[in-house]
Amino acid sequence: MASDFQHLIPLFHSFPFDVQRWDFVRYLILYRFGGLYVDLDYECMEPLDTLLWNTSCCLGMEPASHATRNNISHIIGNAMMASVPGHDFFARVIKDISTGDWRKIMHKGTMVMKSTGPFMLNRVYEAYEKKEDVTLLPAELVAPLSLEEVRNLIAGNETAEMENKVEKAFAIHYFLGSWFSQTD
Repeated sequence: MASDFQHLIPLFHSFPFDVQRWDFVRYLILYRFGGLYVDLDYECMEPLDTLLWNTSCCLGMEPASHATRNNISHIIGNAMMASVPGHDFFARVIKDISTGDWRKIMHKGTMVMKSTGPFMLNRVYEAYEKKEDVTLLPAELVAPLSLEEVRNLIAGNETAEMENKVEKAFAIHYFLGSWFSQTD
């Protein structure tokens, strides 16, 4: 940050939760260097090359049931993202975080989701004029199981439907949410 984003260091230190800093840094790295970011609670089932081929910016969607639970149409996850260096979408993400009024949000988990997490990505994407430059990877391919299904899987209660979803996927996000405990 000192060499490329010195002006953002005060913002970085202003976040009340570490997860916000982690989120912010992943966007800065993707903007500056490009590459593939994947959360540690992901399991890759197949090579991702075909999903990332011929795209300059990719974001993985979350299962539809997560959006339904939050009364929104969709959730663009920040657990799997890929980009070329300097992509304008990530410039917009950084600008949104820098100028957002997220500090007024009282619920801590919601603050994280709206300031640096998936709800912020939704907001930036919806306002983004060049949507054709951003590939949204379907949840069926990169996050086929909902949080509830993941919990059942971990408990040993896998169903044939869950097995079928996993078989068709390139990767599985386990939604372990280790960050959530810091907002309790």
